Amino acid sequence: MIDETEIETGIDTKTLVPEFRARDGYDGVPLEIDGQVWLLAYGGASEILAVYRDRMDDQSRLRGTIGAMDTFECGHIMLAANYELTPAEAIGLLIAADRKALADAVMTALFGDSKPKTYSMWMRSSLLANGLDPETIPAEWIPLVLEQLVMLKRAIPVSSYTDAAIAAPKLQAARARAEGYAAKQAEQAAAAAAAAAAAAAALVLTELPAEAVAP
Repeated sequence: MIDETEIETGIDTKTLVPEFRARDGYDGVPLEIDGQVWLLAYGGASEILAVYRDRMDDQSRLRGTIGAMDTFECGHIMLAANYELTPAEAIGLLIAADRKALADAVMTALFGDSKPKTYSMWMRSSLLANGLDPETIPAEWIPLVLEQLVMLKRAIPVSSYTDAAIAAPKLQAARARAEGYAAKQAEQAAAAAAAAAAAAAALVLTELPAEAVAP
């Protein structure tokens, strides 16, 4: 969330059209403003955003909030990277945006989104992290290369990366607990049934005449 610092501008954002202001190759995180979709450029490792990246990461972890000024300044830089806008126009757009949507878009542009981690992401990121272009490696060699990288501790095992692999042991443990609980319930039910049957038999014997139960 953004703190309560306020900024005001008199720009009429409805007169700004993103397609008319876009720079070549623009891309980024979508942010809807007054019914139009603008893209905040991805922050990547841009040095100009380093001070904001560090401060906003600290604030979000320690306070659970991010500063409005940092959010607007990052948003301004990101919009300016994608569109031909004056500073007043960029700030006017950011002011018109929903505060939570703006904060979410800026944080996603800076730190990435929370997409599920998949095998393909592990494969590509492991290769790229080692300076290898996945497109230049024969498909049948990729599993062998990844195996070597893991053995050399130059890539983490897939079991420690993908959401499914991380969740699998917990799911298996939960299933085992459920099966154990079900077995215990069945055992208790069988014991209760046996006890009830024994009690019923004892009751029948106590109600019979003495000569009927005599040896």
